[in-house]
Amino acid sequence: MDVLNTNFEISVNIVNNLKKTPTDNELLDIYKYFKQGKFGDNNTEQPSMFNFKNTAKWKAWESVKGMDKNIAMQNYINLSMDLFKKYGS
Repeated sequence: MDVLNTNFEISVNIVNNLKKTPTDNELLDIYKYFKQGKFGDNNTEQPSMFNFKNTAKWKAWESVKGMDKNIAMQNYINLSMDLFKKYGS
């Protein structure tokens, strides 16, 4: 496993163990970078507009469509460090 993947996995652990829950916008940002870094472009159908939570998540992931997976992983790592500083672990 290379350094980027190792740091990504460590960052996932950090985010999953934060003492406080980040804001909704922070959660959407961390979600979109996780999904793009792990799976690449969003190729799922857009949920019903009445399913507000899943629609917000879908739109967040869709917003980074075309972003290189390695860049998304690095963005996730950077954001996880910011969240760690803000919310602790």
